[in-house]
Amino acid sequence: MRRGAAAAITVVIALAAGACKGREAPAKSNRPERISEPERKRGGDACRAYVARLCACAKAKGTKDLDDRCYMKGAKIEALDLALAVDDNPTATAQDVFQAQASARQVIAKCIEENLALDAEGCPP
Repeated sequence: MRRGAAAAITVVIALAAGACKGREAPAKSNRPERISEPERKRGGDACRAYVARLCACAKAKGTKDLDDRCYMKGAKIEALDLALAVDDNPTATAQDVFQAQASARQVIAKCIEENLALDAEGCPP
């Protein structure tokens, strides 16, 4: 009877394991959709336009403050490119992609805001 009980337990375990396996939902990726091409293009264009305008203003006015800002703000384009590279990386975790997308959108927003602020500084469009 011990053999029969052991065999029965083995069968029950195997059936239970099979039943659980059949109920498992396929693993869903909670990774967000990639930032769209139009959004990427508009964001990149906005940041490049801001940096170009800032640097042209710095050259025209010749002030140290504007020169320093021109030098430093070039990093915005690099930051955007890095964030988009994480968004494109298929091995990046969902959390990393969420953070990269938030960073990319934050950089884009700052480029637009700071470009508008150049009007108050008398920089030509």
